[in-house]
Amino acid sequence: MKLSSLFVATAFSALVLLSVSALVLIRFKSKLYWQRWLTWFAISISFSVSYLVGQTCFNVLVCLVAFVMMFELISLLKLDNFSTTLVLLATWIDFFEIIQGRSAAVFFWMIPVMMFVLNLAEAQKARKLKSAVVGMYGSLLISLSFVQLVQYPDRSLALILAVACFDVAAFIGGKSLGKLPILKLNFTPKTSPNKTVAGLVTGSVALLIVLLVLGKLTLLSFGLVVLGAVLGDYLESVVKRFAGVKDAGTWLPGFGGLLDRFDSLILLAPLALFIF
Repeated sequence: MKLSSLFVATAFSALVLLSVSALVLIRFKSKLYWQRWLTWFAISISFSVSYLVGQTCFNVLVCLVAFVMMFELISLLKLDNFSTTLVLLATWIDFFEIIQGRSAAVFFWMIPVMMFVLNLAEAQKARKLKSAVVGMYGSLLISLSFVQLVQYPDRSLALILAVACFDVAAFIGGKSLGKLPILKLNFTPKTSPNKTVAGLVTGSVALLIVLLVLGKLTLLSFGLVVLGAVLGDYLESVVKRFAGVKDAGTWLPGFGGLLDRFDSLILLAPLALFIF
């Protein structure tokens, strides 16, 4: 199988990042740090292997991830069992079309409408409109993002790596440097109290290096990934606070749910063409 130069660069960057981050983590005795590292390692291996196996395998993995994320979104909004089954059935038919390589998904535009109507009908009176809007835009972004990912697997892998680098470096940097006077400042104290300037700085440095190795470092690519990573995490934190939960799920050790791990990717995937 002929590998693209972007995939080779992505795999090399992932190997270097894993090695460096593991060396950094040796000085910490935090179980949570290592859980996040191992989770990121498993995700990197899974997407890389599926890419090597072939387009169909890659599509299946991407759609399964998207399906679980849709389930997590529905759970956060607390739809009843019938509505949950209805939306998930439409979602699976939608993603099955994508797995088969068909460009036009059957329920692509219908799912956000279903989420809006069902949440408007079932949510508590004071939360009806907000739940409906969150459901509509959340489901639209998940569908749109993962449709984009299966169309451009090379760019998808590079984007997943770039976002993961930012996230892991920001987490480690925030925990290790977050007590320094300036770097401990928090720019979203009410919504996401653990997000500090230290994390933003270390995440940006890691992202800069990765984009440079991939040969995709431009002001546009750097700015979009940083903005998407920060904004995606912030918006997901808003949704979790609205739902009254700490994590979107319990699937991933150290992260919580897939929404907690891929929140930045939801915003960035539709922009992959502009980034890479």
